[in-house]
Amino acid sequence: MNFPSIETKKLIFGKIETNDISNIILYANNIDIADNILNVPNPFTKEDAILLVNRQVHGHENNTAYVFGIFLKEFREFTGIISLHLDNMSNKAEMGYWIGKPFRNKGIATASVKEILAFGFNTLKLNKIFATHFTDNISSGKVLVHAGMIKEAVLKEHYLKNGLYKDVVQYRLTRQEYHESNDVNG
Repeated sequence: MNFPSIETKKLIFGKIETNDISNIILYANNIDIADNILNVPNPFTKEDAILLVNRQVHGHENNTAYVFGIFLKEFREFTGIISLHLDNMSNKAEMGYWIGKPFRNKGIATASVKEILAFGFNTLKLNKIFATHFTDNISSGKVLVHAGMIKEAVLKEHYLKNGLYKDVVQYRLTRQEYHESNDVNG
C-alpha cells in the first residue's frame, strides 16, 4: 500500500523524502521544539532525522503509525510533522505534531490537526484520537481546542523529559464526537 497523501487548498500531508532531511534538521534543531516534544532531542542531528524517516516507513508498513510531513502546497515547502501512533487493539491513536518556528501563528497547526483527525476517523475508522501537551505549552492546547478536541485530563508527572517529571494535559475526540461536531458545523 502506498503512503497516503492528503491535500488541502494550501497544504500537503505526505511522505517525508530524503531531500526533506536538511529542513527537518533546520526546524527541529530548536530548543523550543525539543523542550515541548517528548521524542525530539536537542541538538537534533542528521542521524535523528534519518531515524524519523525510517520510523515513518516502518510505522506505515506495520500499520502502527502514520508520520506525515506538513508541506506548503505551492512549493512543497516542509513546515513540520504530524503523526498518528496507532493502538490497533483499542482502535485509537495518539496524535503528535510540531511546526517549524517560521511557520507558526499562520493557522498551519490547527489546519493540520483538523485534516489528520478527518483522516483518522474517516479513512482509518478509528474510535478515538487523543493528544497531550506539556502544561507549560499553552499554545498547543489552544490549537487542539480550535481543532475541536475536548480537554479530558491533566496527567501528573506523566513523562520524564530532560531529567524532570512533567505534567501533561490530554485532549480527546471520539468518532461519535467528531461526527456530531461535523454534522453541526459542516
